[in-house]
Amino acid sequence: MSDGYSAAQLRAIDPEVKEAVCDALANLVVDRVSGADAEGRVIFGRSPRRAIVSGQLLPRFNDGDNPQDETSDIRIAAIGLDFTVRSGVEGNLTVRPRASVYVRALPSWQELQDPRNGLEIDFRLRAAIQADIDQTIRTRRQELFAAQGLQSPAWRDLSETDRAGIRGRRAAIQEQVRIEAYRRHRIELVRGDLEAEATVPAQDGPDVEAAPPEQDAEPRPQIAALLRSQRLIPYEHIDPAPLPGKWIRVPLALPEGTMPLAVDDAAFTASVEAYGEQLRLAAAASVAAWLGSEEGGRSTWRNVAIRPGDAQSEATYGAFLAAVRGQNINPADVAPDLTQLTFTAERQRDFLDPSVASYRLTLDNRAQEPPIRQALKRCHACSAARSKSPFPGRPMFRFSSIGSSRRIGFATSSSIPRSD
Repeated sequence: MSDGYSAAQLRAIDPEVKEAVCDALANLVVDRVSGADAEGRVIFGRSPRRAIVSGQLLPRFNDGDNPQDETSDIRIAAIGLDFTVRSGVEGNLTVRPRASVYVRALPSWQELQDPRNGLEIDFRLRAAIQADIDQTIRTRRQELFAAQGLQSPAWRDLSETDRAGIRGRRAAIQEQVRIEAYRRHRIELVRGDLEAEATVPAQDGPDVEAAPPEQDAEPRPQIAALLRSQRLIPYEHIDPAPLPGKWIRVPLALPEGTMPLAVDDAAFTASVEAYGEQLRLAAAASVAAWLGSEEGGRSTWRNVAIRPGDAQSEATYGAFLAAVRGQNINPADVAPDLTQLTFTAERQRDFLDPSVASYRLTLDNRAQEPPIRQALKRCHACSAARSKSPFPGRPMFRFSSIGSSRRIGFATSSSIPRSD
């Protein structure tokens, strides 16, 4: 006897209830993949441009990009609606666009310590120190391999047991050499921090015996992890590092637009252009207001680097954050480009039925994709987040008039259509 419903019980459930459950599940999936749910309010690590897989109005290709390249990412920058209206119909066209953007933020100490967030401060040794260590490792390793006859083993002539033995001896030598090389610079490593890899060439192929005995790139210890373990590392050997990525979703307070239908084309176009300008100003004002708010002042990222001493404990990190929050926010560092957020409404007589006018409404993100370095600080994508919308459960565009009409959505992004 199963604990679930029987087939007869399932058939007895009202079909509308089943549809409601399916609708809710579909909306939960759409909210999750588009960053519109509670989990999407804060994104850790990489830019939202990459972390969110759906429901975004992405920036345009830059002039130097090749949009004809078949390997290029799909860029959907516009969302809109097609519909038709009988000519001479009185009424207004009302639009209520909703969108959010993401702003780079300062991670808290608890967020840095939570392994689920993957926020590792990328501390690195100074280039001169690391180069000297790498050279010492290569030189000393070659000396010990040669002294113990492990430099160029005749791999083809060895049994698998002998190969495993040589690999083990080489690994032990490499690990010991690395520990000693770092110790010369007063950096404490222990066995297991760097798992030595006995780089054995492939066991078949024409160049088996000619393959180099080791790789050019030496494995590097995770400096941040060593610091958390209270290992001895002179701070003067470590370069300052950028803070790991954290992004906060900021909803845009976009105005409602109303455009009369029973006007000539010039007047209709003027009303559309006037609303488009209001939309851009309101979008930029929303971000500016958030940056100037108490939450924005505490949360917004500043272009500063963190030193290893600042990440030693919650107290030292708290002092670092207090100093950072005392600095002014530079909007050019963090604010998305909303000057090219565009609303358009096109109207023309239907070719198939002259008594009907066709309309096409579009919300378009015409911002350019920022350069790679700038994309680490700013994200110009507009997210279709709905969690704080003043009009929950409503379609993006609402048509209100007297007479018949039909609505056809288009360019709705790569997400599953939302069932509003």
